[in-house]
Amino acid sequence: MPHMFIPGPVDIEPEILTAQAQPMLPHRSAEFEAIFQRASDKARQLIFTQDRVFLTASSGTGLQEAAVRNLAHERVLS
Repeated sequence: MPHMFIPGPVDIEPEILTAQAQPMLPHRSAEFEAIFQRASDKARQLIFTQDRVFLTASSGTGLQEAAVRNLAHERVLS
């Protein structure tokens, strides 16, 4: 049988399946805000900083583009 270099199929624990079946958490809820604050605090500890950290749901390329777009004060291309 040939090797399949893919991440599955795998067995999933019942508690994980139950957690995945829960409705999405609204990003404006108090519960989300608490989770986000804990994640931000942990990220600051991880990179040894007290400065503000930015958590985003994008790729590294998305963050790079956001940084570059915010550095340019005028239109770069006409």
